[in-house]
Amino acid sequence: MNLTDEPRGQWPRLWLAAPRAALLAEGERLRALGEIRHLALPQNGLALLPLVDGAFHDRFNLGEIPLASAQLSIHAADGREARGASCVMQDDMTLVETLALADAVLGAGWPEGEALVALLAQGRIALDEVALQRKAILAATTVDFALLGDTEDDDDAA
Repeated sequence: MNLTDEPRGQWPRLWLAAPRAALLAEGERLRALGEIRHLALPQNGLALLPLVDGAFHDRFNLGEIPLASAQLSIHAADGREARGASCVMQDDMTLVETLALADAVLGAGWPEGEALVALLAQGRIALDEVALQRKAILAATTVDFALLGDTEDDDDAA
């Protein structure tokens, strides 16, 4: 059962754009659904950001970024099981586990995921507003270089 038209790969981005307090409150509600088991040891800390030089194609590390990841499963009292994972560029284990739980519940199509769909919609609205603001700023700073050659006192005309 698909509750959303958003691609699953975009869910964390949209949830992070939604109000944080609402997302964390939803995470607490999801934790009460059943037993949570970590499939891999949750990790947080710093990771190197590798890049490739455009000229010589050499790899180098640009710097360090905060990174947190979690893989877990949730086992409901009625026997249902769902698995989810998340990896974000923040050093916040509560947030990354909430995102992994949300991924598991919505990915499995559980009816408890309807509130998560509402958070996705809020995140989409927030990201669309940012895109409109950026588009307006870009339009306001556009320069028409075609007008530069139309001066009457051109020194090159001899």
